[in-house]
Amino acid sequence: MNDNLNSVENFVIDEIKTRLDNLEGEIVYGCDLAHSLFWDCLADCTFTYSTYGAIEWIKDNFEEIGEVLDDISENITANAFSQPELFQVQLLYETALHLLSQCETVDSFWDREQELSEEIIEKISDELDCIS
Repeated sequence: MNDNLNSVENFVIDEIKTRLDNLEGEIVYGCDLAHSLFWDCLADCTFTYSTYGAIEWIKDNFEEIGEVLDDISENITANAFSQPELFQVQLLYETALHLLSQCETVDSFWDREQELSEEIIEKISDELDCIS
């Protein structure tokens, strides 16, 4: 857990780390890494597979969501009240993209293909822990 970040950002970092392990050996562009990590949620328009679960997550993180939206709000099109599952997915994806874009390792292959080796995944995970 990074004390410099809020609970939403730390939640997304934990989710990125979990999902990165599942992508070991895959070839991705750095600019597409967030999409590759969250493609299942983006395709299904849900993270929790439960409207109630999405609403509860939004309620539990409401203040922190406001802080995160300061950086990414122009890319969130769903309304948290009428489309909570889609809002949550967009928020998680855009937050992941924002956080990954701050990683030197991801930046090094932003516009070219890179195999996600164990070493690369470890570097990305370490850099995510150091974001302030």
